[in-house]
Amino acid sequence: MHNKAVNFKEGFMEVILSFFAQVFLVLSLIGFGFQFSQILKIDKSEIAGEKQVLIWALLGFLYITFFVTALNFFLPVPPIFSGTVLTIGLILFFVKFKELEKHFNIKLFKAFLLILVLMNILYLSYGFKAFDTGAYHIQSVKWVSESITPLGLANLMGNLGYTSLSFSGLAVTDFILFITDKPLFILYPALFSLFFACIYVSRKRLAAKSDIFFILSVLPLFMQSRSFGSFAPDNSVLIYTLVTIYLCIVLYEKEHSQASEVSLKSLITLLASFSFTIKLSSAPICLIPIYFLGEIFFKRAKLRKAFLITGCLCILLVIMFFIKSYMLSGYPAYPHPAFAIDKDWTVPRAQAVSEKTYISNYPKHDIRAFDEEYIKSWKWFPRYLLKYSVYDRGLLIFFCLTLFIVFAGFYNSASLKSFLLIFKNKSFIFPFIITSIGILFWLFTAPGPRFAYGNLFGFLMLIVSQLLYVKPDLSFDAGLRNIISKGLAFIAVISLTLALTTVYDNYFSSQKFLKLLLTYYDNLDIQKLQLLFPLFIGFLLIIFIFAAFFCRHLLKLKNIITLKKNNVLRAVFYTTLTCYFLFEIPVIFSPQNIRFNFPEIKLNVLVDGEYPVYFVEYPHLGFNKTIFSTNRRTNLKVEFNNGRYKFIYLPDN
Repeated sequence: MHNKAVNFKEGFMEVILSFFAQVFLVLSLIGFGFQFSQILKIDKSEIAGEKQVLIWALLGFLYITFFVTALNFFLPVPPIFSGTVLTIGLILFFVKFKELEKHFNIKLFKAFLLILVLMNILYLSYGFKAFDTGAYHIQSVKWVSESITPLGLANLMGNLGYTSLSFSGLAVTDFILFITDKPLFILYPALFSLFFACIYVSRKRLAAKSDIFFILSVLPLFMQSRSFGSFAPDNSVLIYTLVTIYLCIVLYEKEHSQASEVSLKSLITLLASFSFTIKLSSAPICLIPIYFLGEIFFKRAKLRKAFLITGCLCILLVIMFFIKSYMLSGYPAYPHPAFAIDKDWTVPRAQAVSEKTYISNYPKHDIRAFDEEYIKSWKWFPRYLLKYSVYDRGLLIFFCLTLFIVFAGFYNSASLKSFLLIFKNKSFIFPFIITSIGILFWLFTAPGPRFAYGNLFGFLMLIVSQLLYVKPDLSFDAGLRNIISKGLAFIAVISLTLALTTVYDNYFSSQKFLKLLLTYYDNLDIQKLQLLFPLFIGFLLIIFIFAAFFCRHLLKLKNIITLKKNNVLRAVFYTTLTCYFLFEIPVIFSPQNIRFNFPEIKLNVLVDGEYPVYFVEYPHLGFNKTIFSTNRRTNLKVEFNNGRYKFIYLPDN
């Protein structure tokens, strides 16, 4: 009991430290972002105050990342340097406070602090959950903090060749982790909280389509909040993609002055280009800056000079991404094996191809990722649908609600032609095409939902926001109300069934049911299944009957005549979040949740021969060994010249 009390006290103090560090960070990012926008002369975008604050924070992180990436080619970025950089940002915030005050008002600041407290309570519950963060994210950030960009680092471990410039920025924003050796993650809880606060403050302004889209952003952000205790690049890509789509809607939904148009296009170009340098899966979003650059330099000659600095900066940002990727692996977009350079540190082509195959096929089937015949046959697809219907239930629910709103919009249209005309405007078509291409790219490369949350949710949110903007009142007659009530009841039954079975699966069966279901799609010989499978089907039916009986009395929709825009948004918001929270309860309160015991997950630095090896212990998963213990380590030649490590792969004789 004494040890638990001590652990709880230490964990509580960690959260307090994180809270103040997050406030410090957000103010610093806003200071940098505001100064950055003034230098580039992109501060005339005519965006509402609180949303402008969020964009400044995102620009601040972009600016820090750009600067640190360039610096790390020649110098390490230790915690003392990182703390100094953030202090400069805080000074800029207070120096520019009079100009910032009309945007960053007391109401927004109070909302941010309150939401940040709630986010840190979630941090107490969720804790350190992302496996990849311990496997290679922290190590990648630590190499930035303690070393000049090494050559051939991917030869030490393949994952270390996955270039993400966000790791450079995280070396500054989350430097406390390297001082305390504790899993204290600062950036994502801070950015998520600021985004939530901006949504809260602007919740009553729904006059424009972009306002509706911005409000709906709360859904994917909340669903992804489970992983904010991490360094996962997916979080950055989600935020930057959603804000980029929002700005595209703002750009085309009304006429703008020339200064405002240049500012908006510059912001979109910067954020989209930065998204690409964070994660390769967001590559299709680069079509936006390519389109803008082509439009301005071939059709809008008057805007060339104003857009020149931003365009050059974006090109330089992408070039730095390719340079760093070449240095880490010998490839410009590792693990894609194209355009390799012939250097002694270049990862062998066979290894790059193997990494690419694994990344592409792992979401389809984690065990049979290298079984090309199986993957090409599409036998993996039923199992894939089942798996991600369980793991990404929030996305599935929002998809169902989107279909419901589309059905309502179609019902209220005089004909199919009049319904399709709803979508005939550039503020919808332009981002719709971009997100559609992004989804297709995702499907044919690596179809893990987390790789494309921004495009998947953005696509659905675009449709919902367009329909609610064009048809704010969705009216139904008595007959249709009966159909709708049954449809909503069915959704409620499915949701409750999933929630109850998930609770049972986590608490009583150690996820045997889920494993059996996934196994079933690998082996269609029902005779080989254990008796547990038919028992589970019976259990599902019993729960379904109970849920149907419960929802029959819960959902009384006889009095609903009109679904107004505000009511629809509330219904979408509360239905999705309630269902999602029900699904998350077993995860939060599961005995497997390590955060309740506040274990000390240490970040250790070992010296193995001539070079440092970083690793994170996983006592809750049984990994009390070096994550980097790979077979290829014994085949490495290590050189150290002028503070830079070079890892050379030595093939077996």
